[in-house]
Amino acid sequence: MTFFIHVHLDSQLYYPKLKCPVQLDQNIVGWYNKEHLHSGIKFVTPAQRHAGEDVAILINRKNVYQKAKSAHPERWSGKTRNWDYINEVNLNPEKSKSETKENKVA
Repeated sequence: MTFFIHVHLDSQLYYPKLKCPVQLDQNIVGWYNKEHLHSGIKFVTPAQRHAGEDVAILINRKNVYQKAKSAHPERWSGKTRNWDYINEVNLNPEKSKSETKENKVA
């Protein structure tokens, strides 16, 4: 089921008296682009990414994590999360042959 069909069906279930479903769609799109943190772009919003704000956010996060690890190394069992900037993002990246084989075996 696609994201949009899922949202449409949920909107009918949770908002049966909604007179303008377009308003709900606009709210969801606004939330998705301006509030929801996306893992594929290091937990920033698409709006932050497009505005170029993600570089400063990621640098700050990296510093915060390094300071936290330095202050309390006993709380860390390994390396900190990789907060390096990603130059290129693929919306639907092609899976490698090894990934495809692993999925078939599982």
